[in-house]
Amino acid sequence: MLGGKPIREPVAVYGPFAMNTREELHKASEDYRAGRLGSIPAEPDPIHDVL
Repeated sequence: MLGGKPIREPVAVYGPFAMNTREELHKASEDYRAGRLGSIPAEPDPIHDVL
């Protein structure tokens, strides 16, 4: 649960994306599909990643 003062801006939501406009949602979705949002590398697992 989050709380705070309302920001009084429009909100557009689709799947995991929350933006202000449908155009921003479309762009975020395109960026995601194209792999432009980056990634977080996995930490090496010393037990299972044995050479």
